[in-house]
Amino acid sequence: MSRELEAAFHASLERLLRGEAKLDECVDDHQQHADDLRQLLVIALDLKPLAPTSIDTSGVESGA
Repeated sequence: MSRELEAAFHASLERLLRGEAKLDECVDDHQQHADDLRQLLVIALDLKPLAPTSIDTSGVESGA
């Protein structure tokens, strides 16, 4: 991933998460990376609800 695409992705994702823009607006702002950016943002937004959870390891024996 190019630095330009990476920067566009991070900036766009932040805007989307803050509710400042819609997906199409973000993609339109970065036409040179439109196809890749759209795919990355869709995946990131799809994964957002899968927030990491802590795992209770208190019942696991060490070294077992």
